[in-house]
Amino acid sequence: MKDDEYSDPSNGTGTKGKIVTTGTASYLDGLTLPDDFKENNPATLAHILPSTTTIHSMEGGSPTVSHNLTAEWDCCPAKTEATRFTSQT
Repeated sequence: MKDDEYSDPSNGTGTKGKIVTTGTASYLDGLTLPDDFKENNPATLAHILPSTTTIHSMEGGSPTVSHNLTAEWDCCPAKTEATRFTSQT
């Protein structure tokens, strides 16, 4: 399993659309995470990465960077077009 992944299992055969996913990331070395960060947290899609749904203010990290992905697809019955990633940062 990848540590960093975007997914939307509700889309597939017989669907057509565009998803724009946006986020930010920063690196904090040696940080002790608050107790509400859990691996395999059922409230998030972070899988093995510790995650929480609570917003915490953490200081001392790297500058924040954009972490975005746009995907477009057409999986309607008569189509064979592959998903296109039309932008990513």
